[in-house]
Amino acid sequence: LTKVVAAEYGSMNIRCNAVMPGAITTQMLRDTEDFVSGMGANVDELWMGRIGLQRRGSPDEVAQLILFLACDDSSYCHGQGYVVDGQIVDKF
Repeated sequence: LTKVVAAEYGSMNIRCNAVMPGAITTQMLRDTEDFVSGMGANVDELWMGRIGLQRRGSPDEVAQLILFLACDDSSYCHGQGYVVDGQIVDKF
């Protein structure tokens, strides 16, 4: 969808980008942790071993990227997806 919108509106100088957050400390994540913990799972074991930075992100960290994309400093950023997840990796 991001690429399609970018292709359609780029000629009108309307930029389109996507922000894709990972494990961000929000109420939704806390509710999920409570649910999973109630089933006997350890959320830290499930998540922290998969995040390269070994921590959850904050809403402010996501907001900083959005602020950058909204300002003129990112005027040539267009049609991209920006992942904000602390490097989630698959570990088997």
